[in-house]
Parts: sequence; C-alpha cells; structure tokens
Amino acid sequence: MRRSTFFFLAWIVGGAATAAQPPATPLSHPEPELYEVTFPVVSIPKGARILGFSIEVRGGWVVSISAIPKNWSVSLSMDPPCCPRVSGGGHHGADALTEGEHLQIKVVVERWWFPDAPTLSASGVLQATPESEASKSGAVPVSKMVITRVSGRAPR
Repeated sequence: MRRSTFFFLAWIVGGAATAAQPPATPLSHPEPELYEVTFPVVSIPKGARILGFSIEVRGGWVVSISAIPKNWSVSLSMDPPCCPRVSGGGHHGADALTEGEHLQIKVVVERWWFPDAPTLSASGVLQATPESEASKSGAVPVSKMVITRVSGRAPR
C-alpha cells in the first residue's frame, strides 16, 4: 500500500470517528430575567413642564417600551452597544407634561445572562423647562430609577 493511500484512509477513518461523537454542548441560555425600568415620582416646581427624557441601561438588552405619552416620539440607541439608551419627547409645547403629571414610560429589559455580566442598572434624565429650579439647563438627573422584576428566574 502506498503511503498516500494509507494517509487518505487514516483521514477518512478519523473523520468518521469524529462525526460519531456528540456535538459539544453550547453555552446554555437560561430562562430570561425581565425587569421593568421606570422613573420614580419626581416633583417638578410649579410652572415647570417635562419636555422629554432619557434612560440609559447597563447590564441588559431593551426588549420593550410602553406607556408612551400621547404625541411623544421615542427612540432606542445602541451606541455604545453595552449601554442602550431610550430617549423621547413631545413634538409641541402642548405635549409637555405639567405639574401633577408623572412620566409613566416603561422600559422592559432582559438582564444579560452570560458569565461575569455587570449588574443591571439604569439612570435617567428628565428634560424640563428652564423654570425648573433643579437646574438652569432644565436637565434633571435621576440616579435612582425604579427597577422591578416582571418575570424569569430569581436574580443571582
């Protein structure tokens, strides 16, 4: 038997043995943990109005956005990919939320499931009219967003 034929047969037999082995187990994807991210009740000064908002999430994917105020537009940005940002606002001054109204937008997030994933967290900014005494620019930072588990397995 020639040397090349021997190597060819060894290659065939080796390939058949490899094909008979079960495939490697992929990284298992657990049941998703879903959380709802909302703004806490933020009091605005008399005469001020909420014109828009921004929410930045870390440690998860945005899977749903709901409870959008009437006549508001909302967008989702994934730049950088690790920190999805949901932002929006009204199209006209009449669309702004006034004193006593609460921005009830709900962002549903699937927590990252891979090993060493960062803790799920979120921060937000309310854009208010300059009459807001919290800031001359009208930006009201909200560092304590409300994060509530809505389904999936218990947190680690």
